[in-house]
Amino acid sequence: MLEFRCELMRCVTPEEAAEWDERMAERRSRRVRVVLPTTPIEEQVRAWRRRQRQAVDRGGQ
Repeated sequence: MLEFRCELMRCVTPEEAAEWDERMAERRSRRVRVVLPTTPIEEQVRAWRRRQRQAVDRGGQ
């Protein structure tokens, strides 16, 4: 999974990667709230969509 993540995150800045790691860590600590565990791929898709939205909010890149 780590290799998979590195593949997907190659185009991500270290700051974004660190922020993503923090988000993952805090999500893991609130796992109680999550009813269905998400697969790594679903997490990747969500993170990617979130980045797309942020890019659009910033005026697109």
